[in-house]
Amino acid sequence: MSKDFVNTLFTLNGVMAVTFFKEDGQVVEELDKGYLSDQQLATSLSFMMAESRAMALKIGNEPFYMVYVEFQDRILLSAPVQDQYFVVVVAKPTANIAQISSIIKKYRKTIATDHD
Repeated sequence: MSKDFVNTLFTLNGVMAVTFFKEDGQVVEELDKGYLSDQQLATSLSFMMAESRAMALKIGNEPFYMVYVEFQDRILLSAPVQDQYFVVVVAKPTANIAQISSIIKKYRKTIATDHD
């Protein structure tokens, strides 16, 4: 199921990379144009997600839904999508962030429903 999810995100206008990770940084599915293939970056993203979860717990706002980081010419969206899994999307600033976010939330809801 993660492969279909990654493919759906990757086909969106402005999306440059989509990677489905385990919490430990292991790549499960990946489509990119050379942006996230670095294992050190995967490890950093895994750490960022763990720290974001810790911050959400600290402020009493668990679960957290998405981390958004904007760079000069790239946007990075990262979100937990399953227990111990998260997705990272790298996109151009012109990408439709609301659409990307909506697809991630819909996938998360589908996973939750499948496990009920």
